[in-house]
Amino acid sequence: PWLAKKVVTHEAESHYNATSWDDRTTASVWRRAPAGPSEDGDSPAPFGKISLSKLLVLRDRAAREDYFAQQARFVTVEGRRDVHAEFGTEIDVDGFRPKVLAVRTGGAGGRGGFASSAPFRRRAYALCALAGLSLPYRIWLAGRCDELRVSLAKEASCEAARTDGGEDGGDGGGVPSPPPPPS
Repeated sequence: PWLAKKVVTHEAESHYNATSWDDRTTASVWRRAPAGPSEDGDSPAPFGKISLSKLLVLRDRAAREDYFAQQARFVTVEGRRDVHAEFGTEIDVDGFRPKVLAVRTGGAGGRGGFASSAPFRRRAYALCALAGLSLPYRIWLAGRCDELRVSLAKEASCEAARTDGGEDGGDGGGVPSPPPPPS
């Protein structure tokens, strides 16, 4: 038929078990807003647009081999369950959002802060949106935002997994324990 619908008959997921990891998160590409909200342009921007990305770095050859061995085992087992199969890899972080808008609070001299100014309130955006002016408002607001890019990087490593149930009290299964939760 000219119109076919994909039918999903099976879904499965697995998680990479690294034996350890280090946080290598970095912030880069800071761009100051072209003009501050005050007439002199010296005030800090009232908002900061933060773009976040996720990155998994496999520290060495052993880590790469371990990662791809775990992936191959999963594909081999799950690939046999159906005639057609699709596989993908993604990095999941609970609560992750790729874009965040940070609001600077407490303006100079102890005043209520920039967000309390009328043009920066949600109501002002809603009125602009109702009037069909959301794009000009967003362009105007972008000129009052600092920009920051942050790469959330985790560097994973793999030591030889214990398979004898020795000192670590393991069950002898040879599966490394998951890393501690990210901070």
